[in-house]
Amino acid sequence: MARALILLRARRIRALLEKISRLSFRPGHRLNADELPKLLSKATRRLIIVDASHGGGASIASVNAENSYLADGWMVCRLGIDSLGTLTLRIQSAVERDAVIERDAVIERHVVALPSLDLSLFQAIRVDSLEGFVDPFTMANWLAKGAQSGCELFIQWHDHYMICPSHFLLDSQSNYCDVPPDPVCARCLPANNHCQKASLRSVQVTQWRTHWSSVLMSATSVSVFSPSSLNLVRRVWPELPEEKIVVEPHQLPPMATLPDSYSGASNAPIHVAVVGRIGIHKGAAKVLALAQQYRQLPLDNKITVIGTIDINTPNHIVTETGPYDPADLPLLWADRRLDVAWFPSIWPETFSYVLHELMQLGVPILAFDMGAQGDYLKNYRWGRLLKSGSTAAATAVALQELAEDYRMAQEQGSDNQR
Repeated sequence: MARALILLRARRIRALLEKISRLSFRPGHRLNADELPKLLSKATRRLIIVDASHGGGASIASVNAENSYLADGWMVCRLGIDSLGTLTLRIQSAVERDAVIERDAVIERHVVALPSLDLSLFQAIRVDSLEGFVDPFTMANWLAKGAQSGCELFIQWHDHYMICPSHFLLDSQSNYCDVPPDPVCARCLPANNHCQKASLRSVQVTQWRTHWSSVLMSATSVSVFSPSSLNLVRRVWPELPEEKIVVEPHQLPPMATLPDSYSGASNAPIHVAVVGRIGIHKGAAKVLALAQQYRQLPLDNKITVIGTIDINTPNHIVTETGPYDPADLPLLWADRRLDVAWFPSIWPETFSYVLHELMQLGVPILAFDMGAQGDYLKNYRWGRLLKSGSTAAATAVALQELAEDYRMAQEQGSDNQR
């Protein structure tokens, strides 16, 4: 709700409508504990997915997992939360018709309370996103109890919520905190607006991590998607058995190849691509700062946001396309005559589908040296990294140099093919 008000005040109507569409849920009746076994009786294998459904990579991975389980004949129950803080449960079964397993057209939707959800009725729990659930301590106890009752618990490390209620690990000054000693956390959290639930700003971080430790210790596995996430988990919970934490990057479908590129002249204006839904943690303020920097330069550099951005930017420099289909990214890149991608995220990403889609295209990419973006771009031919907190002027120089290096390589490649 607070995020929606911020977007409304900034007149970011397109981004607001997109957020509403992701959080909308058609409510059903309130489900009591006696009704659940009957609803679940039509399937012998049952999975519950816990997902606050904020969109982005967590939701992509969650939906992919749901589809996979349904294809294997499982019943999938999705536990989420609506914009008013109400717990919701969506139940979908798989049915076999003519020896083919497919989704049942009937989807049950219910309003629930955690005490009515007996996890002993399920074979597996998959946790994709926790930030946003109203009572995280009750949620942690419920998950640990379910795992201890014999239900397999699979944790997907899509953000850093179990480390800190500021789940992007941004401090009160909107900088990556790098998980400092607990006394620093105690000073930061009370004034940290990145912890969106105000009541959690008063928690003791040591207590918070101890509480989630019981969930992690009870889990069958904790899946992380980059080496940096693995390092963070091990730093905070060194007692976790090494074999419990699994590094398994997401798999993406093949991206269409980039149409024939063009090579601009050296020192020509560059056209920068910023891709995705760019909120504060994704670097919206960095995009604005770069646009303001470009105002001061003699070159007519431009920025195109393929997607949406949550703050107002000078429209003679920054163009916004609105929501896009990732399959259209190659054509959007060519049609907009883009030169270089900037991935301005200011938090340590856990994976990033957008980053990997750009890498599949083979385009030059600049990002800050942290998290998954740092892990993956270090080994990418056209990846360049900036120190976290670098100025807009340093970013402008790095983008210009990277774009010119890429252009030169493209021109040399064309010469060699003649």
